[in-house]
Amino acid sequence: MKEISINGTLRNAIGKKASKAARAEGFIPCCLYGEKKGENGLPVATHFVVSEKEINKVYYSPNIYLVNINLDGVNKTAVVKEVQCHAVKDNVIHVDFYEVTPEKPIVMAVPIAPQGLAEGVRAGGKLVAMVRKLKVKALYTQIPEKLTIDVTNLQLGKSIKAGELSFDGLELVTPKEVVVVTVKMTRAAMGAMAAAAAAQLFGGMPSQIEYAAEMGGVDLVIFTGGVGENSPEVREYVLSNMEFMGIEFDAVRNRGKRGTDYEISKEGSRVKAAVICTDEELVIAKDTYRLTK
Repeated sequence: MKEISINGTLRNAIGKKASKAARAEGFIPCCLYGEKKGENGLPVATHFVVSEKEINKVYYSPNIYLVNINLDGVNKTAVVKEVQCHAVKDNVIHVDFYEVTPEKPIVMAVPIAPQGLAEGVRAGGKLVAMVRKLKVKALYTQIPEKLTIDVTNLQLGKSIKAGELSFDGLELVTPKEVVVVTVKMTRAAMGAMAAAAAAQLFGGMPSQIEYAAEMGGVDLVIFTGGVGENSPEVREYVLSNMEFMGIEFDAVRNRGKRGTDYEISKEGSRVKAAVICTDEELVIAKDTYRLTK
């Protein structure tokens, strides 16, 4: 874990009025907590201020730091416990630090670092980190700057949960059911899967050529029903390189509005191709009525 040093000035005046005055002068009110507790059993806070510029170096960084605080000549080693920001301006208005010792474990949120090219990404998906950090417990000397997570074998539509991870020398505090990273389906990936399924269903796609040969050619190619109406990727896959049959495919028309009938072949194409909507529920209802009369 990286270290950073800041300078603090102890303050006696505390409360909202004093804190507001400190901020007006460019200082951020801070508290340092440790093992010492008061008569009420609560941790005793040491109140001090740090310049806004120095606090920003700690807060606005992707790194986690071991913070060396110089309090009027007395050095304290701490980590950031909590940061409060303005509700509207989003600037830092208060920071709580927790004093650490080499002997006692602490809990810290450590940034994750996915590593490797996921199988699902190779298939057209998108790797998404659902959380930025994981909480771990360990001696501060053992806490790393980041947690490396191997995503190489992560498949399309699959996720890695916190409970599936382990790190040497660290106890994972984040709940086991929390999803850490996932490979989400993209439109391109869904289209590729639909095209592959159609290719498998129709025996690799030369079948449409065989059908056309048996019929002595075709006048019109119709796409309808679930996949035919709703998957432009499958339609493009079927009609690609079919110019020798007289079909000139139009990729722009192929992205027509759902729920309407439209041509997907170019103007002047000898053989037309079109999408025709169906009302399958109405057909089922009519057939049911006819059979029950």
